[in-house]
Amino acid sequence: MEAMTDAPGLKSAVAAAERWAKSSGAEGDRLVLNCADLRVIKSGLKHRILPGASLRDCIGVGVDLSGAVLIGASFENTDLRGVRFRNCRLSQANFLQADLRPMIRANGDRRPVSFSGSQASGIGAMGAKLEHKAQLS
Repeated sequence: MEAMTDAPGLKSAVAAAERWAKSSGAEGDRLVLNCADLRVIKSGLKHRILPGASLRDCIGVGVDLSGAVLIGASFENTDLRGVRFRNCRLSQANFLQADLRPMIRANGDRRPVSFSGSQASGIGAMGAKLEHKAQLS
């Protein structure tokens, strides 16, 4: 399946999902961006309130999700190499089969996935790809 790469469409879906969260479901829609290339919106998910987001089978290499509220979000089978989850709320998030290894830049530098300062109780990560020194705290 080909990844969705329409940046304006992805940004619109994120805005609608944040309205949904802030209005307790009265406006907008829950975020469902399965099979999307999240790199096209760069840091457009940073500090967003997106509970229950479905981001399955996405490409998210190097994306910055710092400060986002992603309680109950699904990142199942998503490529999250080098993603920043700093100060996120990730309780009950699903990382099954996700790639959480470091991103390797063209110059050989490695950027690990960062969960520093995040709240991540009850997450599922069975089958996730981790580097042997990975720390989820």
